[in-house]
Amino acid sequence: MKRNANLSSPEIVRWAYTRAKGKWWYVVRQTFFYALGFFVVRAIIDTAGGNSIDLSLSLLVIYVMFGTLIGLAGWSYSESRYREMVRKPQIDNDVVALHKP
Repeated sequence: MKRNANLSSPEIVRWAYTRAKGKWWYVVRQTFFYALGFFVVRAIIDTAGGNSIDLSLSLLVIYVMFGTLIGLAGWSYSESRYREMVRKPQIDNDVVALHKP
């Protein structure tokens, strides 16, 4: 989000919709997508190298932990930007025009 973004900008509206669903919904969703992405990339690398796909539990745990950290960091970053935009909204040009002497 840009510092002077309008509060009705699509990015702010999208984050407001996402945050209404809750932090843990966001984190679980991000964890799933990142863990799945890590698995797919690893499977492609293993297959391209002529190895079998490694389905170990330890890798799954690492992927889930890393995905959770990314989800928490993403929530924190997006939430802080959202709060900044709500706290310091840009002054609408129409309002400024009305108050000109």
